[in-house]
Amino acid sequence: MFFNQNQLSKYTFNKQLNFIFLKFFSNQFLQLKYNKSQNQIGQQDLSDVFDSLKNFSKLTSFYLGLSTNQINDENVQIIGNALNACNSLSDLILSLCQNQISSQGAFKLGSSLGKCMSLTRLLLNLSYNKITEEGTQRLVQALASCNSLQYFELKLMKNKIGGQNLSAIGSAFTKYLNLSKLTLIFNENQIGDHGAYELVSALSKSDKIVRLNLSFYKNQITNEGAYNIGQALAKFTNLLSLELNLSINQIDFNGALNLCSALEHIFTLSTLVLNLWLKIDHYNDSQKFKIRRKVLKFKRLINNKIYL
Repeated sequence: MFFNQNQLSKYTFNKQLNFIFLKFFSNQFLQLKYNKSQNQIGQQDLSDVFDSLKNFSKLTSFYLGLSTNQINDENVQIIGNALNACNSLSDLILSLCQNQISSQGAFKLGSSLGKCMSLTRLLLNLSYNKITEEGTQRLVQALASCNSLQYFELKLMKNKIGGQNLSAIGSAFTKYLNLSKLTLIFNENQIGDHGAYELVSALSKSDKIVRLNLSFYKNQITNEGAYNIGQALAKFTNLLSLELNLSINQIDFNGALNLCSALEHIFTLSTLVLNLWLKIDHYNDSQKFKIRRKVLKFKRLINNKIYL
């Protein structure tokens, strides 16, 4: 049974009745969608919703959207505790972007979600909050307890992530026993050359990852950084699909060409999506041709999209 907010309104006439309804029918729901963004949910509503969730013993799939709601570290712990009470939850999409979550809140959330032993797919959006590299590390380490997790998407756009000790974040993923698909979105942070290289180099030791999506849009990455990222990616032993976004950085034609030379040594790669866009006409037609021709020489590559 799939249940969403519009269907709920057909049966209720006020907010309080929503939660009574949820509790009454909780054992019937396998999938649930709840979206309250743009300051639509108050503190009492939040408590009521998550108190209701504790009764959802059969719930397997849940989409929760609470973006732009002034959710803080205390609120996020309430959310995490309620979700780990859903014992059958295997598929979770949780959007908490544009709130007031700090590194401590990220860790509390990770600690709670780490108890969701049935979770196989997790999409977590914590963009536009106040999370540092230390908070990211503690979040990723806590989630490693989800032994069944196969697909993890983590969005941390425009937080407070710098370039220090990012190898600890990458190393934490080596503890994920069944993770094969990983998406990490770090757009508009301050990671820089060294931080990006450290992260990818440590991450390359996760030999179960076959599909990887990395985005370092607008992170002060130079030609040298791009080449080093490419060399680190070449250490992956089983990578089949790679999406790499290095757009709006400080990479010119030579940097792009050297990056492709490094990526050519990912011998298992069959799909590549590479975004090096900086501005209109940053690369002339001859340069674009040379970059694309370089990619076409990859031995096992079947599909590719290059954005210049």
